[in-house]
Amino acid sequence: MYDEIILIILEYCQRSVSLFCVSKTFEKLCDEIFIPSKKDFVKSIEDNHIECVKKLMKIININDLGNSPLTIALKRKNYELINFLINDSRVDLTSYNNEFFDLCCRKNEIDLIKRLLKDYNIDPSYPDNRHVRRACLGNKLELLNILLEDLRVSFNYDHKCRTFPLVCHHGYIEIIKRLLQDPRIDPSLDDNEAIKYAYEADKQDIVDLLLKDPRVNPNEVESYEELFKNDN
Repeated sequence: MYDEIILIILEYCQRSVSLFCVSKTFEKLCDEIFIPSKKDFVKSIEDNHIECVKKLMKIININDLGNSPLTIALKRKNYELINFLINDSRVDLTSYNNEFFDLCCRKNEIDLIKRLLKDYNIDPSYPDNRHVRRACLGNKLELLNILLEDLRVSFNYDHKCRTFPLVCHHGYIEIIKRLLQDPRIDPSLDDNEAIKYAYEADKQDIVDLLLKDPRVNPNEVESYEELFKNDN
């Protein structure tokens, strides 16, 4: 009923002869009934009333709403509404610290991610390469492939998070193979820590794969293998 009232008002206004008349007619009606607000706009998104959202977009200033409408729509899997919002130039896809892109990555929304990355303002490395770490540790190969295509993604400080060693520990071999193809990954970093993680997790296939990389010093690895055997 609430959304129906809004639609009735908007449809009545649109039958006016001029934009000036629309504005004045709408203003007069709102004075008598209520003034649609950003809260009404969000409520229409939550209720999946697409037509109401489209009509309110012509009136409500959504510049300070950030990504909340997109986020709400994605949580409800309302892709028609998402497409409509993305195509509106007033919607800032990067606000709230890339909230919408972050949610797309967490939900593995591949098609949306590809579309968003066409906008260079979307930085997949922000913040601290979080998205590529999640893709690695979540064993999401397709997402990882997409993210690694962007040269802004970096592993320069990833030794603090130990993404590559942890992937080796879990034994995600397809993820490891893909990372080894990327020059931004050095499997020998931090004294062959990745191989140590693989040894400790009894992932011999991962150890063998890492040893084939020319950046890994086999002599250093053999000394660690002996130490590990002695400890056990």
